Amino acid sequence: MGGSAARAHGAAGLWGALVALMMVASASGCGLWRAEIDASLDRITEGYRFSFFQWEVDHLLRKGRLTPEAAALLQAAEEPRALVEEYLSMNGSVRSLRSRLQRLAAEGAPAADRAQVLEELADLEGRHETLSDAAGTVLARQITDALSERGIRHPADRWIDLDVVFPPVWFEIAQPPHVLVVSPREEIAKYREVMLVQGLETDEMERIEADVQALGYSALVVRLGGFGGLYPALVAESSSLPFLLEAATEEWLHQYLAFTPLGFRYVLSLLHISRSYEIATLNETVAGIVSEEVARDVLATHYPEQLPGVSPPPEPADPEAFSFPREMRRIRLHVDDLLAAGEIEEAEAFMEERRRFLLTQGYYIRRLNQAYFAFHGTYAAEPTSVDPIGTEVQALRAESASLSEFLNRMVTITSRAQLREVLGIAD
Repeated sequence: MGGSAARAHGAAGLWGALVALMMVASASGCGLWRAEIDASLDRITEGYRFSFFQWEVDHLLRKGRLTPEAAALLQAAEEPRALVEEYLSMNGSVRSLRSRLQRLAAEGAPAADRAQVLEELADLEGRHETLSDAAGTVLARQITDALSERGIRHPADRWIDLDVVFPPVWFEIAQPPHVLVVSPREEIAKYREVMLVQGLETDEMERIEADVQALGYSALVVRLGGFGGLYPALVAESSSLPFLLEAATEEWLHQYLAFTPLGFRYVLSLLHISRSYEIATLNETVAGIVSEEVARDVLATHYPEQLPGVSPPPEPADPEAFSFPREMRRIRLHVDDLLAAGEIEEAEAFMEERRRFLLTQGYYIRRLNQAYFAFHGTYAAEPTSVDPIGTEVQALRAESASLSEFLNRMVTITSRAQLREVLGIAD
């Protein structure tokens, strides 16, 4: 995991300045944002807001870096990758039992049937939690090695030749927080984001969304796949190794970037000090590119049998054949046109009609609205994005000799205009 426990806590001290800012910005409603928090949003999310402070206290002061049980597993393991493989296998079993338990409860099954499943689950969960810690440590070490091999070590790498990866790669595989995304109805833009607690049920998410929508806004509560605004970062439980590697690397990238002009501007935007949708897209796109390449390096070195295909499946030749990326882009563009014309109700009715259509194609989207596109549109590689920033960042990657050169060039870029200037694109 990139070093000893002492190194982790040393990194936490430096990272703490930024984490403290994030705590201030959390939906606890204190400090810097207090004057700007809408009283109604404050009331709606009361009891659901995620406590950055409490989480950091629990993990940095109480839990430390690694449980004794996980440390013992690591010490006894002849082949570290075996711990990762056992975790992935057991994770699938635990998730299956949890789903079965929920189904039995929903069907009103006899208590004896539920008790049997609960007993099976209890037998697995202790080992599962220990394996989660051990597997996360193995993956963090492998990601650290891959970053170092790529020449990505620390934010001051352009000036200081120091062979250390900073911040140390440290993450916990667990449930990340949810986020409430609030967008105006008349345009697709993030008005507010509020971090909410883990483990919300669907009816709780929909109740919060309905209350926000009653204020005249578009709202969506999203289950995050990872969250780097904490140290250690949080990465969602998964049986997919490529997902775990990409998510863990991407959250580390956000922590790394926070010590650079590009990332620090993103922190200011998240704090609503200097809000910029553009800077969010730049950060998410850079983190996505780097994490995808580094994750592939780890897979190629340690888990070659899990390497995904080199390229995504081609688009159907028939322009009328269904393609999820193409359909989402069509929806987004048409919604933009409707909103620009002031046809808000028509845009919302169109999104709901298309959401129902996507269900018939096997794509479940719980809520498709302005807030959905405001959140997912930040990720320029996603089909919901119509932002040209993604293509331009990819162009800079293509003309960079290495991934580290690309990253070192990007960390000084804090606007799309500056990116276009570096690429030699005339406005």
